[in-house]
Amino acid sequence: MHAFTKLPAWEQMLKRIVWQQLGEINGKRILDFGSGEGITAAHYSENNSVIAIEPSEEMLSKAWRNDKYVQIAGDVSALAEFESDSFDLIICHNVLEYIDDKKTAITEMSRLLKTGGTLSIVKHNRFGRVMQMAVLLNDINRANDLLDGKNSTASKFGCIRYYEDDDILKWCNQLKLKPANKKSRLN
Repeated sequence: MHAFTKLPAWEQMLKRIVWQQLGEINGKRILDFGSGEGITAAHYSENNSVIAIEPSEEMLSKAWRNDKYVQIAGDVSALAEFESDSFDLIICHNVLEYIDDKKTAITEMSRLLKTGGTLSIVKHNRFGRVMQMAVLLNDINRANDLLDGKNSTASKFGCIRYYEDDDILKWCNQLKLKPANKKSRLN
């Protein structure tokens, strides 16, 4: 997987951690929503049927393709094209922060998820971003803005609209989804 080794070290580490937490997955139907450059879609397409959805033309132009997964250019509205109970696993990693109507997105993903399926959500960590601003970038003003509850920006995607773990739990409860755990942990 040569594209994986070309990623920055921090991104390789993040993907390894998340993939380890998801465990070995074989013979499943997977949706990678907000697939970015397609690294996760390519990884899981080795042993699964994967559909990837990405709205950013820039990301799609850089996508690493192994022709084992289906790539769709689209956003939340593309989810309506799929039948209910279509996927065993839906991956939504660092995506909801860039969606205005998070509840609609989660509701639609819930509809697509098979009974007993898994919705994997990874979210930006506000306090990690505070430390990045303060320690790595020496930007105390932006760090304080984040501590005061203001949003941040990502160079590629624009405004990062943070949400809390409790928001995810609330959405899950409203949709009768059963959270596997409140916070991720390393084994």
